[in-house]
Amino acid sequence: MKKHFNFSRGQKVGIVTIGCVIMTLTILLNVNYHLGPGEYKPVDLSDITFNKIEYSAVTGEDNSKENQVSNAANQDVKLVNFNPNELDVSGWVDIGFSEKQAKSIVSYKVNYGDFKNPEDIRKLYVVSEEKFLEIEPFLVFDYHLDSDVDIKTESELIEINTASKESLESINGIGPVFSDRIIKYRGLLGGFHNSDQFNEIYGLKDESLNALIDNVSIDKSKLSRININQASKAELKKHPYLNKWEIISAILSKRDKEQIENLEFLLENQAASQEEINKIEPYISY
Repeated sequence: MKKHFNFSRGQKVGIVTIGCVIMTLTILLNVNYHLGPGEYKPVDLSDITFNKIEYSAVTGEDNSKENQVSNAANQDVKLVNFNPNELDVSGWVDIGFSEKQAKSIVSYKVNYGDFKNPEDIRKLYVVSEEKFLEIEPFLVFDYHLDSDVDIKTESELIEINTASKESLESINGIGPVFSDRIIKYRGLLGGFHNSDQFNEIYGLKDESLNALIDNVSIDKSKLSRININQASKAELKKHPYLNKWEIISAILSKRDKEQIENLEFLLENQAASQEEINKIEPYISY
């Protein structure tokens, strides 16, 4: 019997330790403590002090330095009327936004132009609905595109088919992103023939579109034309108005038989509508 219960020194220490832990827990969970003469109260586990990390996890308290600074800043914000187009990063931070949010707002303005109304602010993904409702009563806009803007003379207008990126960016509402898109689409077309084509520029907002129309002129003599009887299939396919399979097929088939002299055959073969032909015509030579 003694052989079966012969524990090593380490095992004995382990058994004693476990016994102490069990006794301690039993006392904490079941023993009443004395408050005063004749008064006893069960131990309340809430009296046990958690460390800072455990407390944060239970209560949901945010201990990050960034959020503490942000929350403190929001509590101290006293809003007054302000023009959102005049604020830099520090200005947005002063009214309760984080530096990251402020940089995002300023970047949006640089790329897409001035804010025209409260909805332009509301749709920013970094502006919560709660924050928008807080600042909305204080938003002031002084942007005008209508009768308050002086009509420019022909010499003051920017010629769209030769305009540089910098010239286009000088137009209120046309930032670096839109200027790049205008120049890229101009290259694909071979130049702009009329202002209706500005609607085809990807992502151009109404305000920016109106500003572009009001501030540019169109020199149709600057258009690049495609010789329809000599252009390769790849060249035809690059043009936005010619890249339909039906149109390219009809052109290749027609010129295999004879010289193309007009675009009537596209309508006859139902390869293009009259509206499409009207758009194509300025860019074709024979």
